[in-house]
Amino acid sequence: MYWLINGKPPLWIIGFSNLLLYFKFLLFFRVFEPFGVYFVLILGVAKNIYIFLVILTFIIFGFAHAFFIILRPTNDDKENDPFNLATKYNSINPDGTINPTPTLIQLPNSNTNMFDWFPTSILAMYLILTGDSGSLSSWTYRETPTMTLLLVVFTFFTTIYLMNLFIGLLSKAIEDYDKHEEFLLQKAKVIMEIELFYIFPCQRKNKDYFPDWIYYDVPANEVRRLINAIDNNQTEFDIHTPIISEKLRKLVNIPEPVNGKESNEELKQQIKNMQELLNKFIKNSNGSKNDKIKE
Repeated sequence: MYWLINGKPPLWIIGFSNLLLYFKFLLFFRVFEPFGVYFVLILGVAKNIYIFLVILTFIIFGFAHAFFIILRPTNDDKENDPFNLATKYNSINPDGTINPTPTLIQLPNSNTNMFDWFPTSILAMYLILTGDSGSLSSWTYRETPTMTLLLVVFTFFTTIYLMNLFIGLLSKAIEDYDKHEEFLLQKAKVIMEIELFYIFPCQRKNKDYFPDWIYYDVPANEVRRLINAIDNNQTEFDIHTPIISEKLRKLVNIPEPVNGKESNEELKQQIKNMQELLNKFIKNSNGSKNDKIKE
């Protein structure tokens, strides 16, 4: 649209458009189980660990600000000026001594001192987090002890401690979302999105697409397992808990859950009746009492 109205767009728009287009193609594979399982893991894990990423972001910003204050060039301190940090080349005299006056100086660029601008300071700390400490190569560790101390603290608490903790959280989140039910839930959301935004009203009225009744074949043991999980509050639903009819409970032979004071009274009465029946059985039966109780 930008191209048709304003002519050829900038290259960065073309680059990002192509990148987003590939992401869009990837989303089409969500409904296929071999690919959809990985989408469930990627999106589900991201939801679980985003708080950890927020904490890590604040830590990176804090250290970036500290390095920015220490290593930025100021009017009083010219040592951090990019021209003073640039690589210098000295010539060698005929007698083998080194000329103290630099003969050649490499022109500095924006990467010579990444801590003279706060946004590049943040980028430098991110690179250090990934193991690239090239942004600090212009300084020596002995002559800048404050920088060395901050670097040691940052690498220990983030690269060593927090990153290993992050890997542990990823493993736990993957175990929680590595389930077939999570893929089915994602597939249902994709179908819902299609029904809401990608079909016409005439298609919504088509009984082949939207029948009045839908029948499912489900093994009885799976139904019992789900009903028991619902009764014991061992399941979570995004919208509402399914309604289990009395007819379905009788069909799979699962009674209503025992909840509330009235249900407890009924249970006590049933236990009392069973005790009375047991006493009558023992009284009217031959043999020792202990044998009958064991029986």
